[in-house]
Amino acid sequence: MGASLLSLFFAAALSFSFHPVHVSVSTVEVNLDSSSVMVQVKLFTDDFQHFVSRLNATELKLGTREENPQANEHMVGYLTKHLFVELNSKPIALTFFDRKMNEESIWIIMKGVIEKPRKGKFILNSAQVENTILLDLFDDQSNLVIFSLGNGTEKGYMMNITNLRQEIELK
Repeated sequence: MGASLLSLFFAAALSFSFHPVHVSVSTVEVNLDSSSVMVQVKLFTDDFQHFVSRLNATELKLGTREENPQANEHMVGYLTKHLFVELNSKPIALTFFDRKMNEESIWIIMKGVIEKPRKGKFILNSAQVENTILLDLFDDQSNLVIFSLGNGTEKGYMMNITNLRQEIELK
């Protein structure tokens, strides 16, 4: 009886703990034809929800009937302070577009607009991404960033506490 009670307690404690692997996946899709940038960030729901709730001193309760009506605002508020995209040395302002959830993870989708030049066509000369998502919570956090130009060109970068900012190889 004591062993089964201890097992039950241990299982319950584990269900409330953080994941042993701390990783996010972000895709940055640049579409020069539509002058838009689409950013999708995938995170473990429980880790991210717990942290953002703690930062904002309010429970998000994602995916429940009691979900905080400002949940999307709180999540994007955190992400836009920790994920930056610059094209030709100009920051892209990201706003909430959509989100998708399953039992373990959440995809938060944000969209930005590329400022068109007054004359001529926008030419992408340089791109940078800075990603510090959840590095303020986990020292071992890794953030995979996949950068796509929409023409089949994709580059992947692993970012962490020692590699916060990445110059994107465009050629």
